[in-house]
Amino acid sequence: MPAVDICGITSTEDAKWAAIHGVEYVTVYRDPESARTISVSRAEEIRHLLPDYSEVSLDFGSAENINLKELDKIAPSIVKFYMPEDHSEFENIKELLEGKNYKLVIKIRPGSISSYMEGFSGMIQLELDENVQDEEISVPEYINNEKFMILGDLPLERIKKLCGITQPHAWCLENIISSASSRRIDYSKMKKFIREITLL
Repeated sequence: MPAVDICGITSTEDAKWAAIHGVEYVTVYRDPESARTISVSRAEEIRHLLPDYSEVSLDFGSAENINLKELDKIAPSIVKFYMPEDHSEFENIKELLEGKNYKLVIKIRPGSISSYMEGFSGMIQLELDENVQDEEISVPEYINNEKFMILGDLPLERIKKLCGITQPHAWCLENIISSASSRRIDYSKMKKFIREITLL
């Protein structure tokens, strides 16, 4: 069964609720382009309150948003960002962050997995939308399932089908967070998702 990653959590209450229900990863955003970005102090608070079995990942969106002072203050287990077009820039970021013992997750979209990723020791998060066809989703043999995550707010039955095909390490959800201005978790939706995923 895949692990569960809830992305875009904005409140300590929601983070605590997710952890209580067995969510393995909680992703908070420090991406200026995201409406779900939270303050450094809120992200730090969320990281402190979570139990050891729930890891906090910090998503910067673009690699150029990575801020070392924020990383040191929040101290997440995982750092997420989109693969830079400039591979030399990626090498510099990788060397810098791996030296600080962060687990790296590179965010990509279908069709953008390149052989350049073959030697990457971190994880890859493939981002799907409802328009992506199943046949467009493929994972190169050199990417171990333990290094592969999928983000996609798809119907539950399709998520279960794709988990059976790709066997990802984790499935990430973002829009389980309500679209309301409060941006709270839809608890009943999360409960159902966790229950169904744990049966895979």
